[in-house]
Amino acid sequence: NVPGNVDLRRQSIRHFSGMIKCNPQETERITDAVVLELKPRLAAKYIPGLPAYILFMCIRYIDFVDDEAHVAGFLSAVTKKIKKVPRRNEDIDYPILWTANTVRFLHTLQQYSGEEKYQATNTPKQNEQALRNFDLTDYRTIFADLVVHL
Repeated sequence: NVPGNVDLRRQSIRHFSGMIKCNPQETERITDAVVLELKPRLAAKYIPGLPAYILFMCIRYIDFVDDEAHVAGFLSAVTKKIKKVPRRNEDIDYPILWTANTVRFLHTLQQYSGEEKYQATNTPKQNEQALRNFDLTDYRTIFADLVVHL
């Protein structure tokens, strides 16, 4: 029995999980919005690499819920959308934006892979946030090849 006049206090420090919840049904909408619909002029107003970080936060969530089919589908959708970037637009800003973001995404996949060689300069908090369920080494190779494609 809790009395009605109990004070509820928020913690002064908030802890964020670094994940974005995404369901398999949202994969196309998310990847379209982040990869194909984001204009370079708008992206320039945000922190560098934000699209890559958004995609990675989705991967972290999918890893957290341990959904193998979803992680494969999500990474496949990201790959397909990035491949469309140079053909979709005559504007050189799009390939530049996605070359930078693909490299950032690749480096983030490495940094949070759980492999010691990539975690050497991480903070303990960053190492706690490493992917736990999936080895995405093969996808890292695909994204490295994509950078050359762009």
